[in-house]
Amino acid sequence: MTARITGLSTRLLTLPLSRPWGPDVRENHVIATEVRTDDGGTGQGFAWTPPIGPRAVQALLDHDIAAFLPGREAKPDTVWDALWLHLHEAGGGGLTTIAMAGVDLALWDLRARSAGQSVTELLGRRQEAVTVYGSGVNLHYGQDELVAQVERWVGEGKTAVKIKVGKPDIREDVERVSAVREVLGPDRKLMIDANQRWDLPTTLRAIDALGGFDLEWLEEPLRADDLWAYTRLRKQSSVPIALGENVHTTPGSGTSPPPVPWTSSSPMWCGWAGSPRSGASWNWPGRTASRWPPISCPNSPGRWPSPSRNGYGSRTWRTPPSSTSVRSPARPPSRSPTAASPPRAGTAWGSPSSADQPPARAAEHGARVHQEEDTMTATPDTSAPETSTAELDDLAAAATTAAAIAAAASDAERASWLTAAADALDAHVDELVEIADAETHLGAPRLRGEVARTTGQLRLFARVITEGSYLEAVIDHADASATPPPPDLRRILRPIGPVGVFSASNFPFAFSVAGGDTASALAVGCSVIVKAHSGHLRLSERTAEILGAALEGAGAPEGILALISGREAGTELVKHPAVKAVGFTGSIPGGRALFDLAVSRPDPIPFYGELGSLNPVVLTAAALSARAPELADGLAASFTLGAGQFCTKPGLVFLPAGTDFQDQLRKAVASKGSAPMLTERIAEAYPEGLQHLAAQQDVTVVSGSVEQDAPADGAAPVVFSTTAATVLANPESILEECFGPTTVLIEYRDQDELAKVLSVVPGSLTATVHAQPDEDVAALVTQLSELAGRVLFNGWPTGVAVNWAQQHGGPWPATTSLFTSVGATAVRRFQRPVAFQDAPESVLHPALLEANPLGVPRRVDGVLVPAGVSVS
Repeated sequence: MTARITGLSTRLLTLPLSRPWGPDVRENHVIATEVRTDDGGTGQGFAWTPPIGPRAVQALLDHDIAAFLPGREAKPDTVWDALWLHLHEAGGGGLTTIAMAGVDLALWDLRARSAGQSVTELLGRRQEAVTVYGSGVNLHYGQDELVAQVERWVGEGKTAVKIKVGKPDIREDVERVSAVREVLGPDRKLMIDANQRWDLPTTLRAIDALGGFDLEWLEEPLRADDLWAYTRLRKQSSVPIALGENVHTTPGSGTSPPPVPWTSSSPMWCGWAGSPRSGASWNWPGRTASRWPPISCPNSPGRWPSPSRNGYGSRTWRTPPSSTSVRSPARPPSRSPTAASPPRAGTAWGSPSSADQPPARAAEHGARVHQEEDTMTATPDTSAPETSTAELDDLAAAATTAAAIAAAASDAERASWLTAAADALDAHVDELVEIADAETHLGAPRLRGEVARTTGQLRLFARVITEGSYLEAVIDHADASATPPPPDLRRILRPIGPVGVFSASNFPFAFSVAGGDTASALAVGCSVIVKAHSGHLRLSERTAEILGAALEGAGAPEGILALISGREAGTELVKHPAVKAVGFTGSIPGGRALFDLAVSRPDPIPFYGELGSLNPVVLTAAALSARAPELADGLAASFTLGAGQFCTKPGLVFLPAGTDFQDQLRKAVASKGSAPMLTERIAEAYPEGLQHLAAQQDVTVVSGSVEQDAPADGAAPVVFSTTAATVLANPESILEECFGPTTVLIEYRDQDELAKVLSVVPGSLTATVHAQPDEDVAALVTQLSELAGRVLFNGWPTGVAVNWAQQHGGPWPATTSLFTSVGATAVRRFQRPVAFQDAPESVLHPALLEANPLGVPRRVDGVLVPAGVSVS
């Protein structure tokens, strides 16, 4: 005969935390429960809650539940069902279920005591030991504390770890997860728990940022009861998703199970975590098959499985990675942008613009910054919302139409567009410089010069396309006398189509919205979609507005220029089928990720990326003997220019051993103060890079301090010194770009050692030789020519002329292509050759006509023919 319940009593236990979980969680509460039966038996249970609601749970137990239980059989299954029906008017989940859990656990404990077993034995335990993982409430820990905690767990032999994520800035989560993964190594498992802190767009961006750390699962990123959001998430994520600990039974969830599989891990409240398929049910002894049973885990409130189930554990269903694109709701159309109402990123100029969407911008993030133009790690700005995929589709469609019109326009027409754009930027220089200085801290003099360089290169490309040689027109006439007789072939370069351009952080004008990539693409007849840099969003928007209005006013087609914003939008830009090439200026990690994406598309496209560069400088003994003070002054001025945030900064300086050049340079650097950096993230990364270099064996600090607070005080110059032998022994760690006002002196013993150490230097944009006129440096120049795209003599690389002869590119990782991103031949990147065989003149480009009406230079039957000469 089953015993009947005679009473229920509770105690509220307040448990102070030795280390508060945060300002709002300084203690936890356990409501201990005791069920008594008429045969003298007792069972102990508990309900648990964080600071919210413990007294409410206790009141529910002491009044409604305590009054309901007496006289009922002490059967966990029947009591649970009866209690749920009794209490469901107060809600089928939340506090109601937590209170019920305390009774449920007590009844199972009562049954186990009667059987002389533990609760786990009664439930059908099949293992004496289970795998455990290190886990703690550690979101409020500093990174050093978190790493120390994980190191303790690893020292205790744990093979898996779970940590909390959900910092306000996703970059902090990236840094913390990266640090923990470094401690764990590749073989231990790493799980992360966001504790319902994110919405769906934020979760997708977080997965994009954190998924590369080989996560075992991501736990409860979204609200636990937003099951349809989890459905969408699971379809778009390859990272297993864990949920369940905050779902309070099927009735409590308020919705039907979503039709997708999940991962469920250690449910804490009640362990219902969805069904392996829509409409499925679990059959439990004593229950109807149509009902979803509430279940839980052994150490917390909720519904335990029936004793006939063999053990308790998490259930995992995995789905293959999905390539589904993330789409945000499209914004409705609005008025075209005006000066009084600045446009939002995601607008095409000369075409219908878009109104606002909720300001949920992506936090852009990545590895430690060692390159100034880092579109992946800059400080986010919430002044413009992220461009949705739907918006990008609209902009790309407009760009496709515009590209066809631009390609059909004459060179003179396109030249007039570029000239009008340059004139407009010059007319607004005061306004633009003011905005740029506020966002980048580069100073008005430097920024005014950059505007002049930007408008100058727009005008240069206008001259390039009207001169005509950029078309590379070639005519080979048919020759009936040859064996075999060749046909008439005429080849020309044609625009490639819509181009994606990624702005740089360190050149907010010259490598941004109106920069060289945009100018060279527009010149040849491509449309352009620019991904704004988050370090100067306001400037990007205003520049695009001015540029777009000028283009439209000059007769350029609608959709010729568009601006988008957000990291996810940038990724989608590279993947978009309408985009035919991409220009990028940024970091090695960010550039490599996008480069791989571009070439792994179903239709791979060219990716013209400018990435990292160390720009080696070689000082000969004769040069040092003749002009050491002058060289020290020049080097100090060059590597500190713009707080060392130039892509051409001399980062490595090779000099003979045994000179006093270190002392000379120390004196020259003494007059150089600290300076603000482009973004807070770059400023934070600078001391990290310094400390990394200082930590290398046999690397010493010649001048300055590696202990800096660059975000608060600005970046101060630091000079390091080491030897060629040290570099050869550890090239990967020493030959790593540290972005900021720092350089490394490397002493070599002889020419052979110099040649050996130069052979391990990565590809660079520049290489510099300081030698005396009578020195034989031919072999050295040959080696440097293989290493860099531009070789300088007796000068400094921080300065790039914009003209016909310039080559701004170099071997990997300096760039991803053979072409230049600065100068006249930059247009070659956005063109492709097309040959016409035996074609009638009516379909030929004017440059290929016999009469040469454009008067462009051509190669005819193998002979270069000057401009203005027709075929005789």
